[in-house]
Amino acid sequence: MGSPAGASAQAARVVLLRSVGSADLEMKEELDATVSRTLRGLGFHVLSEGAAMEVEEEVIPETANDLRAIAELQNATYTLQPIIHDASAEAYWVTFRAGYAPDTRVEELDAEIRVVHEEERLQQLLAALMRPAGLGEEAHALAGQDAAGRQQEQDAADAEAAAAAEAERQRLAAEEAEREAERERAAQEAADAEAAAERAFDERDRYGVADGLMMLSGGLGVRGLVKSGGDGGALGSFELQFGRGFESIPGLELRAGLGLYFGAAGAFDLHVGAAYLTSLFAFPLHLGAILEGGLFMPITGQRSPGGMVRFSALASYNVTGNLYAELSLPAFTWLSNGGGAIGIGASIHLGARF
Repeated sequence: MGSPAGASAQAARVVLLRSVGSADLEMKEELDATVSRTLRGLGFHVLSEGAAMEVEEEVIPETANDLRAIAELQNATYTLQPIIHDASAEAYWVTFRAGYAPDTRVEELDAEIRVVHEEERLQQLLAALMRPAGLGEEAHALAGQDAAGRQQEQDAADAEAAAAAEAERQRLAAEEAEREAERERAAQEAADAEAAAERAFDERDRYGVADGLMMLSGGLGVRGLVKSGGDGGALGSFELQFGRGFESIPGLELRAGLGLYFGAAGAFDLHVGAAYLTSLFAFPLHLGAILEGGLFMPITGQRSPGGMVRFSALASYNVTGNLYAELSLPAFTWLSNGGGAIGIGASIHLGARF
């Protein structure tokens, strides 16, 4: 924008009075500094109030003669009095009262100034006010609300809201992406765990195959005689067994063994049979059954030989290495001696495979 006073404005002197009105001292001083800087930018020579006269705080010159008297003390052309009102953190209103000494003229321009638009707004207002010809249509258009400043604030608020909305959208998208990644990780971990479990099951030890086809074990048994031609009672036993598995039929094992009995009768048995144990778990626990038959020979009482049939549920666990523990429970035994007897009990064996 060109100089408002033409070529003579380059030398025009302005006495800038201290700002007054309903604002704190800091705001008044900031406005004085900004107005002074703006006037110099428009080509005026700015003189301070203190160099012209001693003025008491908040004494406002009002008439054209008052303003001309202040100007003449410094041989100035203009006197400018800013009066602040309705100030806030975002905006303030200011009435500029300007005296033009050569014509003993006073004019006022009241306008809102938004802080975001302050420098440009002050330049427009002062350029329209500080003219030898006085106020024109441009000045009347500038008076009142700072429409451009309000629009600038609205644009900034809209931009900030849009930026906040975009940041929130990106945050939500990032959170959703993280949740999706977490779901994918969880699904992958579940799939890996399932695959590992399937591999572990497929690669599980099969009874009678993994640690050798041969088995030798020893153990103890106890059987209560629930149907007996004698006096009943119970039989305890020391048992020795040998087994042979088949790689082509995992779980099947042929067995032969010897048992020594004590308790209700002294006796021994020689037996053969077959066990079958299935491997239902990834860990080395095998479940199945065994059927055995053989000779039962008392060595006390009636020493007549008889037959023996034994059937039992069976559980075998690989304790460590090639060492196995085996539990027969319940074990049902039928003896043909002395009119027949039935025993129900259990036995436990500890053995090794090789």
